[in-house]
Amino acid sequence: MFAPDGTPWAISDGKVVKVDLAGGRHTPVALDVKEPAAIAFDKAGELFVYDSAAGQLVVRVFDQAGKPLRTIGTPGGRVAGPYDPQRFTSGPWVAVDIAIDGKDQLWVVEYDSSPKRVSIWGVDGAFKKDLFGNTPYGGGGALDRYDKSRLFYEGFEFALDWKTAQTSLKNVLWRGNAAAGEQPILYKDRLYLVTRPLFSGQSVGIVYLYEKDRVRCVAAVGQAGRFPMLRKPDILDKLGKKPIGYCYFAWSDRSGDGQPQADEVEFFDVAAGSTGSPQAGRPEDCGKFDETLGIDTPGYRYEVKELLANGAPVYEWKKKAFRDLAFRMDNGQFFVVNNHERMAAVTADGQAVWTHPAEGWGTHALNQARPWFPGQVVAQFGVVGHETTHAGDLGEFFVTHGNSGIWHIWSADGLLAGQLFRDMRGPGARPWSMAEHARGLDLTGVTVGQEHFNGYFCRTRQDNRYYAVAGHNHASVVEVLGMDKFKRFGGDLIVSRQDVEAATEWDRRVQARKLYESAKIIECRRLRGSVTLDGDPAEWDFESARLDDREASFSMAYDDVNLYVCYKARNLGPMK
Repeated sequence: MFAPDGTPWAISDGKVVKVDLAGGRHTPVALDVKEPAAIAFDKAGELFVYDSAAGQLVVRVFDQAGKPLRTIGTPGGRVAGPYDPQRFTSGPWVAVDIAIDGKDQLWVVEYDSSPKRVSIWGVDGAFKKDLFGNTPYGGGGALDRYDKSRLFYEGFEFALDWKTAQTSLKNVLWRGNAAAGEQPILYKDRLYLVTRPLFSGQSVGIVYLYEKDRVRCVAAVGQAGRFPMLRKPDILDKLGKKPIGYCYFAWSDRSGDGQPQADEVEFFDVAAGSTGSPQAGRPEDCGKFDETLGIDTPGYRYEVKELLANGAPVYEWKKKAFRDLAFRMDNGQFFVVNNHERMAAVTADGQAVWTHPAEGWGTHALNQARPWFPGQVVAQFGVVGHETTHAGDLGEFFVTHGNSGIWHIWSADGLLAGQLFRDMRGPGARPWSMAEHARGLDLTGVTVGQEHFNGYFCRTRQDNRYYAVAGHNHASVVEVLGMDKFKRFGGDLIVSRQDVEAATEWDRRVQARKLYESAKIIECRRLRGSVTLDGDPAEWDFESARLDDREASFSMAYDDVNLYVCYKARNLGPMK
C-alpha cells in the first residue's frame, strides 16, 4: 500500500510498517491497534487500519505520525439482534479487506458468507450503503406465511415493503455454530424457525424459537456427530466409549439457556435405528419438518410428545413400518418423494394409498431420463411446499422441486395437478438469467434450471395469496396465480374393444414416427486421397461414429466409384 507521497506501507509481523525498499529495514509505526489486518490511505494521507482483534473489529483512522483521529464501526463485531450496519463480521474468520476509491469512499469487504457483505463509507466514518452478495449455490430463503413482510434467510430476517418492493436487512437472528433455521412453522401459537433439507434430507433437524429480533435454539434431532453443539466434555462422557458419530440423538432445551446439557440429551444406538452408519449421511438423514414439528427418517420418526413452558419441544423416537423418507400429511398418511421408481402416499403401516411413476430421484437421475414429455416426473429432490388451498378443488397439496428446473404440484390424493416453472428441456423454456427483472414480470416460461437445490412455496395467511421463493443464486419472491382455480370433474368413462384397437393403432403410428425422427445421421466424407484395402486403419484420420464407450468405431468415405467403410474394435470378442 502506498501513501499519497509514494511511500510504501505494509503489515509485517503483526505491525504496520513503513517499507524500506533499499535496505529492508522496515520502520514500525506506533499505532493503537491490536491486530492490524488491512490498511489503506485516503487522498489527505490519513491511514485507515482494520483491527481484527476480538473485541475490536473496527476501522481505526490515524495521521501518518500515528495519532488516532477516529474509529469507524462499533467495536465487538456482529451480534444477534437488530441489524446494525456499524458492526462488521465477527467470524468465523474475521478477515476483512479495505480500500478507498477515487471518490474518497471507504470500501469494507467482509470475509463472511452470512451475509456476504460489502459496505461503503465516507472517509469521515459516515455509513453510506450495504451491498449484499448472492445466496449459496442452489438458492435459499423462506417467506413468512404468517407475516409476508419478512423473509428468513440463513439466520437473518429481511423486511419486505410490498408497496415499494424495497427490502432491507432487519434482524440478525442467529450467530451460533449450528445451521440456522429458515422455514417458519406456527405451532401451539409460537413461531418456530426450523432447518430445511438440501434435496430431501438433512443430517440434523434443528428447531429455533423466534423471539422478536433473534431466535433461541430449543431442540435438535438426528445424527449426533453432525451437531457441533453436542461436542462438550460432559455430553461426550455420557456416551462412554461409544463414538458420537455412530449415534442418533434428541435434545430439548429444558433449562432455557439455548445450549445442550448432558441431562437434556437422549442418545439412540445406531443398531436400534437402521442398518448402516449415520456417518454415511445417506439413508439415515432426517427429512423435512412438518406442521407438528415432527420429522421423518427412513426407519424412524421423531414426534413431539410434550411442549415445555419455555417453548422447547420434547421428542420421542418412534419406529416406522416403512423405510422411505417421507413427509407427514394432515390426514396422517405420508408423502414419499425420494423413491427411485415412484411418487407415493402410504399409510403409517406402509401400505400404498396411491402411486405415480417416476424416472429416478435426485440429481443424476436426469442423465438417464427419457426425452421430455408433458407429465414426466424425474430427478425429484424433495418437498418445498405443503399447503391447503383456501378456495377451489385442489385441497391439500404439495410442491416438489427437481433437477430439470420444474416444480410439480401434487394433490394429497395423488393427482399431478400442475407445475411451476418449466422443464429446461421442454419447448419455450427460458433460463432465469435474462436481463429483465422489473416487478410484475411474467415468469410463466422461466425454468429455474439444474441444481436449484433450494426452493420454498407457501400460502400467506393474511391474504390467501401464493408465493414461491426461487432463484439459483438469489432469493426472489414470485407470486403464483391460479391455485384457487382448480376444479375436479367426474363421470362415467366407457372404453370399448374398438376404442382399445384404435388407441393401439394410434400409438403404433406415433412410435413409428418417433423412430423415423430419431434415426441417426452418420457423416460420410469424400476421400481426399486413396484407401488401401489391407485391413490397416492407420490411413483413416477421422471417425463417423464411436460405440460402446470408445471400444468400437466406424468410419465411412466415398469417391466417384465406391463407398468405403472401416470398422475398428478392441476387447469386444466376436465383434472383432
